[in-house]
Amino acid sequence: GEVERGEVDGDDGKGNGEGFKRVLIEELPDEEEAVGESAGGDLVEELDGGAVPRNFRQNEQNVTMIVRVSSVDEASVSIKYTRTKVILDFAANLKEGRTRYRQTVHTYGDIDPLSCRHDVSGTNMVVILRKAEADKWAAFEGAERSDNPPPPPPPPGKR
Repeated sequence: GEVERGEVDGDDGKGNGEGFKRVLIEELPDEEEAVGESAGGDLVEELDGGAVPRNFRQNEQNVTMIVRVSSVDEASVSIKYTRTKVILDFAANLKEGRTRYRQTVHTYGDIDPLSCRHDVSGTNMVVILRKAEADKWAAFEGAERSDNPPPPPPPPGKR
């Protein structure tokens, strides 16, 4: 009787996991529907927030960007850091309605993307950018630059 019970479970006894695959495929449509429903529920009209209101502070190691938007929806925050820029994308539930902000901020100096972080509070969002080299920047925002470092200078002595 043991083998028969195994077959009922969908395992053909060959140990190739076929039974499990079949079960997973059967469950997939439910998941798709659930995802579809939540996506449909998220289709809230979003206003365009335009330029992100922001202030900057700095010390030798970090630049702190204070995003002056209250009621930021923490779940909506997507921030991408590269060597030369910060790409902000988030929504806030303002009294005018849900407002989407998308902006790329080009930094004056290089930052270390892996050491950057952000923190959302009720009144604002703080984005902490770690400088690639400890130094005071003359400005916070700079011209758009390539994320690839410049090529090294040619070795001296070759003419």
